[in-house]
Amino acid sequence: MVARTLSRRRKVAFFFDFDGTLAPLVPDPPAARLSLAVSRNLVLLLSLPQARTAIVSGRSLVDLSRRVPLRGLGLAGNHGLEIALPEKTWKHPVVQACARPLARLSLRLRQELHGLPGWYLESKGAGLAIHYRHAPPEAIPELFRRVEAVVGQTQEYSCLRLVKATWTLEIRPAVDWDKGRAVEWILLTWYGADWPLLVLPVFVGDEATDEDAFRFLGSRGITVMVDHQGCDQDRLTAAQFTLAGPEEMPRFLGWWYRECLRS
Repeated sequence: MVARTLSRRRKVAFFFDFDGTLAPLVPDPPAARLSLAVSRNLVLLLSLPQARTAIVSGRSLVDLSRRVPLRGLGLAGNHGLEIALPEKTWKHPVVQACARPLARLSLRLRQELHGLPGWYLESKGAGLAIHYRHAPPEAIPELFRRVEAVVGQTQEYSCLRLVKATWTLEIRPAVDWDKGRAVEWILLTWYGADWPLLVLPVFVGDEATDEDAFRFLGSRGITVMVDHQGCDQDRLTAAQFTLAGPEEMPRFLGWWYRECLRS
């Protein structure tokens, strides 16, 4: 099926989440790194004349650019609120509008969560992330309660929304924008309105925020969910295919490189 589609559309656009997809999930998110095998295979994909590649992540754009400094790679940070392609950059206008409320909320959360164990707050420019992987189980409900109370307490934060992700509470601008919209923006920028006729998009991700991209592409692309826990095969997902874990990524990337060479 893939070979027939490639021969018909001729071009491929690869989109990958970072944490839990290209890089394994780690207890300390700042320590997440690409393996040498994944980096080498990304370089191979970037060398293909008929393919383009982008990473679409909840991490900030600055963070992504430091972790994957590859020439020609597209990056979408903060779930697509900020995008940097080799030929064009873009930032959603809501990012500037929410900058001051986010800064004040960061200070307030540090005060309200003081004394609770096992969490740390990350400022991502266009959002905040409260990581609680190291929190004892008995402390997590209280952490959730305090965060929800602060975010919903005042009209000042009405431009923000609270989203639960993997071992993280994320606070983002309350705007109709997600990874699916970011993928659409990138495809339109790269290929124009006729992209469904010209290119085969491939999106690979591992968590709930990637479902927006899976649903957006639907049958117009190839969508793959990475099961980094190894025991989540039956969870509901809009993805068409499943990988057993991030450790499968080098082989997955290599297969696509060879398939593109043959097309």
